[in-house]
Amino acid sequence: MPLPRPEPGLVIRFEHLWSREAAAGLQDAEKPRPCMILAVAEVPGTRGPDGSSALDVVVVPISHARPRAGDPVVPLSEKLRAHLGLDGREQWIYAAEINVFRWPGRYIHPLPRTRDRYAYGMVTEKVFNTVRDLAMRAKPVHRPDD
Repeated sequence: MPLPRPEPGLVIRFEHLWSREAAAGLQDAEKPRPCMILAVAEVPGTRGPDGSSALDVVVVPISHARPRAGDPVVPLSEKLRAHLGLDGREQWIYAAEINVFRWPGRYIHPLPRTRDRYAYGMVTEKVFNTVRDLAMRAKPVHRPDD
């Protein structure tokens, strides 16, 4: 299965670089993890690998790490975790931990135990809107193109 077309609300497996890692000068993430696509924008005057307009994609991570007080997070319900095929442990979307990268880039990975699936599925509209609203105040980490 080829890479999906990126769209807001789609959860992909991505090498997310946390802001603390970027601040420490790291350029590579610790591991790939589920991340929700927050926004997609065409880059004027550029072309992607398939000849269409290049796309910049904004993602936020999903993590088991318990948030600290005041962290802008959105919990994933048990039902949504099951729908996405995530494990049953509690997980949160970290709305202020934004990465921006050029699609498809080198940071996207197949889902665990697959070779050709890159997307877990879509979050609900309510979850997406809540994350989007929280993310409006965040400072993104821009990932380099290859």
